[in-house]
Amino acid sequence: MLNTKNMVVCNFCQSIDLESVYQVIESPREAEVKVCKHCGLVQSIFVKPKLSQRIASVSSGADWGNVRHGKGLRLKAAIPLISSVIPLDRLNSVLDIGSNRGNFILWLNELYPNLNITGVEPDSTIINDYKNTSNFILYQDTLENVTFSTQYFDFIYCSHTLEHAESASIMLKKIHKLLVTGGYLFLEVPNLDVLCLTDTVEEFFIDKHRFHFQRDILIEYLRYLGFNIILGKDDYDSFNITIVAVKSEGSDQTKIFDYQSDIERIKTIINNYQIYLEKNRQLLQEVAEIINKFMLRQKVVFWGGGKIFDALIKYGKLNTDKLLGVVDEYLYKVFPIYGKILIQNPSQIKMLQPDVVIVLARSSSNEIIEKVRKLGVKNVIKFQDILQSLT
Repeated sequence: MLNTKNMVVCNFCQSIDLESVYQVIESPREAEVKVCKHCGLVQSIFVKPKLSQRIASVSSGADWGNVRHGKGLRLKAAIPLISSVIPLDRLNSVLDIGSNRGNFILWLNELYPNLNITGVEPDSTIINDYKNTSNFILYQDTLENVTFSTQYFDFIYCSHTLEHAESASIMLKKIHKLLVTGGYLFLEVPNLDVLCLTDTVEEFFIDKHRFHFQRDILIEYLRYLGFNIILGKDDYDSFNITIVAVKSEGSDQTKIFDYQSDIERIKTIINNYQIYLEKNRQLLQEVAEIINKFMLRQKVVFWGGGKIFDALIKYGKLNTDKLLGVVDEYLYKVFPIYGKILIQNPSQIKMLQPDVVIVLARSSSNEIIEKVRKLGVKNVIKFQDILQSLT
């Protein structure tokens, strides 16, 4: 038998036939992206270990991380799906893997205060708002290291956590084991197909993410483990893969995971992503010049203090001296200062009274535009529109 102990192997099918497709730009961990030539799983391989210290960064590069707001950001979209297909009123026990700042736990506890909820969250700096919630047990560790006092759960919620795992296959197998037969899994991860979009200026392959999923391979792996997919197979969200699955009776995990994605398509979208990323970052100086001219004659506020804002400054050399303000619905709570720039609550737009708001967002830009107009600002410009006008 081949000894694969010290080899780089596919986390799903254990193949050693992995092809390097991208050397991540300016990765502090010197990440290299590889695709399995058998099943198509994409994973990052790191030369350097994780930093021992957690450093929060809203960078547009591979060093983004430790801001810890993504799970709360996605809960709003998850609630209608969960409520429509999972009988929450009939559940006894729920597990939240990567409970983060507790948004899901606090929402569920408010609806069903007698429900037994368990959370797993290794970051002790973000648990104060929910650690003492009634009928709640918190394990301050990673899922791989936890031995639970409750043997089985009726519902497991795992939002934007699987991509961080040391081993996605081990995490999913443990989830399957922890669920009762007929129990529900809500799983959400970033969607690799976002690379098909042509307006990217931020690094997708950040050092905090070890795995990068396409919908077909993730669904097939869940089926291989013994899950029935009840929601998410035909979703067309380019940014997120959102799945609700049920643990079925019996499964055979003794066989190797035998599935083949369209490997050439995966390689093509990653290659095209590299081309567009370089091209768009070069265009950012022109974008910044356009915005600088706006700011000379009008009062400008940015909505969005994250990756695109960072890219405009880092690659576009944006001059922020004339900038009236920056607002962000989530970052103002957890990352309120960028350099010397204050990130404010969007409600401050009424006080700032800008002539124009420029939206620095991608998937949520249309939703933000509606909010801006409700705050009384008629002139709203999307960052993507400025970028695309130059292509």
